[in-house]
Amino acid sequence: MAYNNEIDNLTTGILFINYLKDLGLTEVDGINIRNQLYFEYNNNHIPFSELKHHLNQLINQILENKGLKQVYDYSLDENEKYLIYLYNQKHTTMHCSKCNNIILYNDIYCHNCGEKTGYISSNVIGYLTTDSPDNNSTTLFDKNKNNMTNGNINRLYAIITYLILLDNKPFNLYRPEESLFTKYNITREELEYFMINTDLIITQELEDINYYTLGELYNIEELRNITRKYNLNSNGDKKTLITTLINNLDTKIVDEILEKRVYSVSNTGLTLIASNPQIFFYNKFLKQYTPNEFEEIYQANKNKLSLPQIGIIFLKEYEKKYLNEFKWQSYRNTLLNEYIIYDVIKNIDLKLELLLKIFICDINPWKDNELTNTYHPVIPFISETIKKIVEDYELNNTKLNAYFLKAVQDIKLPKLIISEDEIFKKLLELLTNKSINIIESEVLRNINKLTRNRKYIINTYENQEEVMKLLE
Repeated sequence: MAYNNEIDNLTTGILFINYLKDLGLTEVDGINIRNQLYFEYNNNHIPFSELKHHLNQLINQILENKGLKQVYDYSLDENEKYLIYLYNQKHTTMHCSKCNNIILYNDIYCHNCGEKTGYISSNVIGYLTTDSPDNNSTTLFDKNKNNMTNGNINRLYAIITYLILLDNKPFNLYRPEESLFTKYNITREELEYFMINTDLIITQELEDINYYTLGELYNIEELRNITRKYNLNSNGDKKTLITTLINNLDTKIVDEILEKRVYSVSNTGLTLIASNPQIFFYNKFLKQYTPNEFEEIYQANKNKLSLPQIGIIFLKEYEKKYLNEFKWQSYRNTLLNEYIIYDVIKNIDLKLELLLKIFICDINPWKDNELTNTYHPVIPFISETIKKIVEDYELNNTKLNAYFLKAVQDIKLPKLIISEDEIFKKLLELLTNKSINIIESEVLRNINKLTRNRKYIINTYENQEEVMKLLE
């Protein structure tokens, strides 16, 4: 089933559920309506422009079958949609560049000090937003943005990541781990030199901060280098080295050592963060992926899609990539990343479907380039979150099964080694508090039997076909 944002925007979320309930329909009716809409659209029975109208027809068909009053127009109150959008943005707030007050992505002016933010403005569409950058806003990188090299993208992402982390630390005493600089192929010295000389960071005053902040600002090897520079004993642990410095150097020198490394984000730095919301989003949801590919998709879609929508498109591309490479564990992990995005935008239907897909992946022994005879345990978080959604939304087994069948239909594994019925049975057992250890033992025995207690390496479609025949 091809993914379609418009169909999901029209037929998911708590407002749609409540709308159906007000008409006398159920959540299962909603799932059936969405599946039918997907089927007819994907089979070219209806054009994209007719989705809303046909949705209304499907709702009326069910209302007529149930002897209920039909409706003439399906629509959601714009104020309600806007309030839900604002509520969803509480996880993706930014800061005013003048007064540092928390504001939202769509705030053109700070409601605290009145400063123009330079942030994107937003038009509300359903539960997501369409981003329209302010044409008058500029950043240090605007001139090169249309043809940025990978090196420039890495530097931009490294700088803004550093600034975001620095801005979130008490006393602004944050020094990122070396992995940040390794990831973006840039040295700490290069990055800090650039940010100082472009006024992105400024020296932080240290009036009431203890000299033991040396421990937060320097790793042990750097402290050893400082002691050697001043011909002091460079042996011992971190605390010993700090004590050696403080006891043997006068206050002015220690102040100078601290002053070189203690920074805070300038107003220019805050503006740069605000003008690149995609990097804030990337760090929150997608930081395990390379930034260059995400930036390319973002630049291509930023004027017509919201950041959550762009993030989902990006992950869908990775799904295809991993499936083409026979990396089913990595495919499973992209589903988890999608779940995290839908969790933030409060899309309950897609959250549950994705959790069920992840559960199906976990209970089947498909890994990266391998069909294994071992069992990958179901992460308790997955089963516990499914259970909480089932309880919170009072889903009985019939409703849950409708979601489960949708997940089975959409899953991209080559084959369900554990049968559909058996997976759903194990899911119900987990939800009724059967010991996860007992369930795992039962599943493992089943896997060993079905895979004939051996592993199969799969790197080509020919390999995959051979394995499938062996399992018949």
